[in-house]
Amino acid sequence: MPAGRPRSSTGGRTRDPATLVPTAVVQGQADDVVPPAIAESNVDAAARAGEIVGLTLLAGAGHFAVVDPASDACAAAVGEIEQLAY
Repeated sequence: MPAGRPRSSTGGRTRDPATLVPTAVVQGQADDVVPPAIAESNVDAAARAGEIVGLTLLAGAGHFAVVDPASDACAAAVGEIEQLAY
């Protein structure tokens, strides 16, 4: 590791903040394939491990809505991904 680069310690592991990749999880609240509680649990675990992660739950959206280009849920998912670029 280059000298002077900040490091953070999480859960006994030392992490270089420059290696953290932000993650956006977009989940439909009406998903009957993967319950939203699973996404919430995974996001919570990632955050506790020091990851940069966010969760957006979309009211009324089912499992496939976030990848259906004709749905508002897909537009919301794209918007969340675009925010990662900033």
